[in-house]
Amino acid sequence: MTDPSPTAEPGIVVSGQGAVAGTPDIASISLGVSVKRGQAPAAMTDAAAAATRVLEALKAAGIADSDLQTRDYALTQEFAYLPDAAPRPDGFRVTNTVVATVRTPADAGTILDAAVAAGGDDAVVQGISFGLGDDAAAKIAARDLAFADARAKAEQLARLSGRTLGRVVSINETSGSAGFGPMVRVKMADDAASTPIQAGEIETTVTVDVRWSLGD
Repeated sequence: MTDPSPTAEPGIVVSGQGAVAGTPDIASISLGVSVKRGQAPAAMTDAAAAATRVLEALKAAGIADSDLQTRDYALTQEFAYLPDAAPRPDGFRVTNTVVATVRTPADAGTILDAAVAAGGDDAVVQGISFGLGDDAAAKIAARDLAFADARAKAEQLARLSGRTLGRVVSINETSGSAGFGPMVRVKMADDAASTPIQAGEIETTVTVDVRWSLGD
């Protein structure tokens, strides 16, 4: 597009996009326990025991201590809401959530099953995501595509305007990665099969905003 700023160097600013798809090599599972009891100390004690079982199951499945991180811990009082009555205290709930990084995504289903079995009825699974342990190469490739896209657009605009494309004045870049295609199904208690996990692909994207000067 043409630069609308009257004080800027005459030229054009064009956005280019590049995307590279790859196979995820890590999975992050957010799971833990949610325990409700009549009294706060009992809720905390039982939640601690359940969370310990979940962590032990994760470690037994091969998850390293450095790949386990407590993401959330909360103790809250709950209330019962009845028609035409004031809310009344209804016990205390403790939630303890941990994020486990799985270095082999194909094992995510088996690891998830083991953790849920250890937590029993108190287990909760908040979600799973996939990523690249090192996305540097993907970003380089996506950046090449993004700049080529921007240059092609800029050359077309310069040609249409009867000008020549000059030097690059400035470049701004944004990048990110997003997964598409992941599927998770929590198995039923009587299902002997492992929870099926499909990692899909990770798309690494780079967007560049490039300003070119215009020649005669």
